[in-house]
Amino acid sequence: MWLPGPTRLVWAWFAALFALGTPAWGQAVNIDNLNGELELGVLIRRQTSNTTGRPERRFDENRFDEAIGIDFDGYSLSPKVLRFSLGGRFGLQQADRESNLGDLSSGDSNILEYDANLHFFPTSPVSLLLFANRFQDRLNQSFGTDTESSGQILGSTLHFGAPFFPSVLTWRELSSEVESIGAAFPSRRFETRQLIEYSGQRFTNRSQVLLRLREEEVTDDSFPPVPDYRIREATGMFGRRFGVYLEK
Repeated sequence: MWLPGPTRLVWAWFAALFALGTPAWGQAVNIDNLNGELELGVLIRRQTSNTTGRPERRFDENRFDEAIGIDFDGYSLSPKVLRFSLGGRFGLQQADRESNLGDLSSGDSNILEYDANLHFFPTSPVSLLLFANRFQDRLNQSFGTDTESSGQILGSTLHFGAPFFPSVLTWRELSSEVESIGAAFPSRRFETRQLIEYSGQRFTNRSQVLLRLREEEVTDDSFPPVPDYRIREATGMFGRRFGVYLEK
């Protein structure tokens, strides 16, 4: 089965993680919570549209969702070494849509959503968080037009818990797709954002210091076309307060 790039990487992460749970490693993987659910849903929609001087238009939709959800979290080797969590929802969606003007669309689509996190050395001054998730949504709009949207986020965050100037370095890539279905003028938006950001700050009773650097590149392959663009941002702030402070 073909899976999108970030999806394959997520399952590769957890396949490697649970490989540690073989008898040779003993109790290397520990599950704190495990939950599962079965979801069944039926949608029946009837919509009419009246325009002056034109015949009435009617839209019908019958949709059936069947999905399985599962999520768990735990740690590997020690809670201080690696904590992990994974939640997912997958299944099948079957839909039939038609109008009294002869328009008809039907078919099956897959449901695939997930949210995964790996947090290395979570209690240490320096820690690394790897995260990935995928989302899907469908908007039912007037005039019989539906909009489907989906996207994936893949990234990492490195925390520097230095006592003087705690800092965070974040890399994130987001790919999102929005497509109009059944519209008289179909449109499709496909956008990829790559962002890297550094943020450091220190706040005390007497002073405040903040430094943030961000660069984001946006690639857009939409129809109708949308130009690509790049964002660069630098923010600095320093504040000092003078007075008498009493501390216990």
